[in-house]
Amino acid sequence: MLKGRIIWGYPDLKDLAQLGRGIAAEFLGTAILLWIATSTCAQFPDNGGTVQVSLTVGFVVATIIQSLAHVGGCHINPAVTLGFMIMGKTSALRGLLYVVAQLVGAVVGTEIYKIATPENLTGVGLCSNRVNSAAGVTAQQALVVEMVLTFCLVLVILSVCDPHRQPHHGGTGPFIVGLTVSAAFLMGLRYSGVSLNPARSFGPALLSNYWENHWIYWVGPLTGAAVASYMYRNWFRAPRPQ
Repeated sequence: MLKGRIIWGYPDLKDLAQLGRGIAAEFLGTAILLWIATSTCAQFPDNGGTVQVSLTVGFVVATIIQSLAHVGGCHINPAVTLGFMIMGKTSALRGLLYVVAQLVGAVVGTEIYKIATPENLTGVGLCSNRVNSAAGVTAQQALVVEMVLTFCLVLVILSVCDPHRQPHHGGTGPFIVGLTVSAAFLMGLRYSGVSLNPARSFGPALLSNYWENHWIYWVGPLTGAAVASYMYRNWFRAPRPQ
């Protein structure tokens, strides 16, 4: 049984300005992420391959976290928000508002990509995540990839955000998270297109009306995040210093 209890978030209402800043940061960070993430797969003749896409997304995640984490955590991902809620670090109210901001930001970021990119280069479903069925990958296999890779990502995030072990890694947390994202993309792009983030999949799907296997990019990341946060909260968190 999960230790602790849900934090509903009534204290967050006492400082609406701070809550608003956190929501704005989630919106902005996710919009930037979606614009750049979708732009990496625009169908230009010299479009980069797996390595370029992986490094670009990892770098932008690290940069956004470094820029906005002090505002309200900079989750920019509903799966990460779920992980912090299970950890008791984010209230249910704040988490719900963050997810809404992330989804709206994802739509805005994708719209920027759509406006800035020639229509013939925007890709299938505005660069929606897709199962690599041409290579024989099944929906179930893609689900496992999304689940396991998001599990790894959230486990790393919770570890670098653990206040009792921060002295062990200094200020390198954003770089570590970005490196984890890049590694996940290097491994998973050829399987599921790699989402790790329901908002990343939602924005392009909504604007292009491309919903094929969309459920994978919610069920996989959210399940992986829930398992990772449960395990870290109950088994792996650093002990309090004596």
